[in-house]
Amino acid sequence: MEPNPPKDLLERYLSGTASAAEVAVVERWYEQQEDVSLDDQNKDLIGAALYQQIIRSPAFSPAPVHRIHYLKSNWFRYAAVLLIAATALIVYLAQREPEQRIVQQSTTNPANILPGGNKAVLILADGSSISLESAADGNLTAQGKTAVVKLKTGMLKYTAAKEGVENTEVSYNTLRTPKGGQYQVELPDGTMVWLNAASSIRFPTLFPGNDRTVEITGEAYFEVAPDKAKPFVVSAGAMQVQVLGTHFNINAYTEENTTTTTLIKGRVAILHGSNRDDLTPGQQARFNDANNLTIVNHADLEQVVAWKNGFTAFKSADIKSIMRQVARWYDVEVRYEGAIPDRRFSGEISRTVNLSQLLRILQAGGIRFTVEGRKLIVKS
Repeated sequence: MEPNPPKDLLERYLSGTASAAEVAVVERWYEQQEDVSLDDQNKDLIGAALYQQIIRSPAFSPAPVHRIHYLKSNWFRYAAVLLIAATALIVYLAQREPEQRIVQQSTTNPANILPGGNKAVLILADGSSISLESAADGNLTAQGKTAVVKLKTGMLKYTAAKEGVENTEVSYNTLRTPKGGQYQVELPDGTMVWLNAASSIRFPTLFPGNDRTVEITGEAYFEVAPDKAKPFVVSAGAMQVQVLGTHFNINAYTEENTTTTTLIKGRVAILHGSNRDDLTPGQQARFNDANNLTIVNHADLEQVVAWKNGFTAFKSADIKSIMRQVARWYDVEVRYEGAIPDRRFSGEISRTVNLSQLLRILQAGGIRFTVEGRKLIVKS
């Protein structure tokens, strides 16, 4: 086991002046902190180093910071310091039952399984497609009187001509993300859409007349450009969401068995068959496979939009629910062996961590994992 680093080494690590070899020593020491009692001075230095690593991170934003919290175990608290200090990430996990230490057994190092990123395919009106991950920034194509541009930020932008579009034939494009992908698009009317992994949106390349209708699968977050003369409609299976200008999230993954629409700002109408229900901010409409609609009055908005803000979030979720998110974001196949413990987890984990780092945290709940290629096996 590595000896406790001297104070001056921790201070160099804190200030960012440590050499690569010294950084490796400190982080290797973090990794080995099993049942090690640290003096208060070193604890303070670790806390300060953690804070500095976070605020120096390019991914740092003024979003709420969630600190590490576990019920019982110093080892997990200090192992989590390694995860954050080494990757400049913010991690939070709380669980209801005492943790059990489980040693991960793996035939493949899951550190090699990277998180998702900006990946999508644009399918044009003629059926041809463009891989946006490899496409160069700038003008991609023209769809009728609409220019399609990939911005340097990685976002796709549609700009429709302001005149002479009344008699233009409407054509449709589809933006599709794979597992392990996400993407952002600005539609011809200025509406902003964020697509989660394994999702798609089909939309017209311009919005003539009084109709602004799009279709989605998977999950998408919308910031709709206001236009009182043209209501914006999102079709997600049997549910339609009608708005004038608002912010909302739709989760319509078929494997979740429930389509949810959560209103963040403004007002929307949920249309299902001949029925209509209006939502106010903070409400969530849940539409299940039996065509039953339930309205939740105080949805957890932070959790709902966590994916858009760079986190995998779960609240009182069982392991299978969490693994469905993991499968979509890390592009892995999840299988189960034996009776899986009925444990519930709540928290947030950055979507930029490698799979190994996420599994290391979840092991605190008494779940074992093995990884074979891109197959993740969850064991009892």
